[in-house]
Amino acid sequence: WLEGCGLMLVIGSSLQVYPAASLVQMVDPNCPVVLIDPEPMAVQGTSPYFQIQLGASEGMRLISSVLNSFNEGI
Repeated sequence: WLEGCGLMLVIGSSLQVYPAASLVQMVDPNCPVVLIDPEPMAVQGTSPYFQIQLGASEGMRLISSVLNSFNEGI
């Protein structure tokens, strides 16, 4: 396991090639995985996952916006 991983972000990988494809299988089954890639994909593994179907730059801007909004609400 990738111990201590509370959230995995996979950016710009189709998860069709290794080693990137194996990383999502190495996190705890309860660790959420967020995939940022414009192409639809299926993930093999037991972790809950969510895909943002955007390019890397656009997807990271979205993540940044969400995190900034969350921090402002604290």
